[in-house]
Amino acid sequence: MYASLALLALASLAAAAPKPKLQYNLYNNGSRGSVNGQADDFSATYHTSAFMSRQGCSSTAKITYCYAAELSGNPKKMLETKDYKPYINGGVGTHQRAYLLSQPYPTKKTGSGVITHKLRFHISSTYTKVPVGLANAVTFTGLRNFNPKVGIKALDIRARTFTGEETSGTFLYVAAVNQDKTEAFPTSFSLKDAIGKTIEVTYKLGLNGATVDSQKIFVATVTAKFVDTGKQLFNVGVTKTLYPKGVIDATAHRLVFGGSRQVSSSMQDLKVWFGDYSVSPLPPKIVD
Repeated sequence: MYASLALLALASLAAAAPKPKLQYNLYNNGSRGSVNGQADDFSATYHTSAFMSRQGCSSTAKITYCYAAELSGNPKKMLETKDYKPYINGGVGTHQRAYLLSQPYPTKKTGSGVITHKLRFHISSTYTKVPVGLANAVTFTGLRNFNPKVGIKALDIRARTFTGEETSGTFLYVAAVNQDKTEAFPTSFSLKDAIGKTIEVTYKLGLNGATVDSQKIFVATVTAKFVDTGKQLFNVGVTKTLYPKGVIDATAHRLVFGGSRQVSSSMQDLKVWFGDYSVSPLPPKIVD
């Protein structure tokens, strides 16, 4: 599976340190259509048709560098006004989105060939209903791979309501989207047990066939845990057998996080807070 007294004193001081006071910045009030621009932290960009701001987050969210998104339950509001990259599910006027996008990784390959992305998100406890069906899934974090010769197209964490003989209910789950757009759902966690809590997600990605574990089995892993308790939601591995060339290359992938969904008549208001993104090793162009 994936102290000295001086150290304890330092840890105590760190725990007592107040959160930094960050400037509030409104990116979109939800009435401007699709808006793009430079975000305030770690050289990220934002893309939003819904309400989105830096700060404005609930005090229950354990996120320091926090961004807020609010998506209307009205299917005629906060809609996209144009197609754009890098999303694999486009559609003018059919989606609401409020996303941060990490920067593309630099050309220089890391020594180990492994990149680790981390981020946090927190779904408001007022959001409980996800309509049935794949088309109505909500994406909260996602990997986007733009090199069609390497690996998968997307590796997302979504919420979806399933009905069937084996699985029925509303879950957070990992969706692995192949280049031919077929999808697999390797794991799930009950949404009702995840809302109202801060979740930390780690993407560990091997470049061009590099493995991410000591057994040299996996070329990517996606793990998620609750920040308060450390309890794991899921741990998903993508095997080298399935993707011998790896799942991404260095420059042709980005992470997106926030909220995205196709509108439907039975959806409801959604609030989600997200941020505290980090990547290791650090690209030279990323600036806090």
